[in-house]
Amino acid sequence: MKARDLVDQLQKYDPDEEVIALVWYKDSFDYSDDDEVVLTNEAWKKIVAEMEEQGGLDSGDQQISETISEMASEYAEPKEAD
Repeated sequence: MKARDLVDQLQKYDPDEEVIALVWYKDSFDYSDDDEVVLTNEAWKKIVAEMEEQGGLDSGDQQISETISEMASEYAEPKEAD
């Protein structure tokens, strides 16, 4: 989902309404400069698409951050040499 889509969804609600939201950004799963791999924007798009195809995560699944971290590891690519 694009951030603008989330903003559009939220605009349908009273700004004072209580909500529960889980939002994950790519930078939460980016690797440090010292790591040997990088999470590209293309890889992050694959993760987002896969999560959307699976219908997201519900309470019966693994912890959300663990699942996304595993996917980030799966799609990480070797860094290009300097």
